[in-house]
Amino acid sequence: MLLNNFSSTDGHFLFIASSWNGTNQVSSGGFFVSSSDYKISTVGCKTNLAEAQIVADLQILVTTLQASSNHSLSIQNIFVDNSNIPTLFRAVDSTCSWHLLTLINRINPLLSSASNPHIHVIPRDWLKVSVKLAIFG
Repeated sequence: MLLNNFSSTDGHFLFIASSWNGTNQVSSGGFFVSSSDYKISTVGCKTNLAEAQIVADLQILVTTLQASSNHSLSIQNIFVDNSNIPTLFRAVDSTCSWHLLTLINRINPLLSSASNPHIHVIPRDWLKVSVKLAIFG
């Protein structure tokens, strides 16, 4: 349903989700890239060490942007469920801890090379496929 609001000229859409286990400091993330006509181009999942949910979300964003670039996919819209992600790229908070700045500095050139896609926050329920992929991370 969500993609009905876009046209074929909107390029590819990236959906990401991650889950974080604070006790074990481990996260898993899942993603997929789709066209506006629901053709899936790339899917994946990955497990990372992460000390917070935002770190887990940024780590899977790095992975997905690199995978999209490797497959020469033009991502114009990114869908996430963490409302902090778009905020981090509008203006870097000077109080960000070093690990977030490290991840942000890795992501910024990837976003730039992808022509700065729009980052949309959507309900986690709308990311069910990515969430299920994250379980396999």
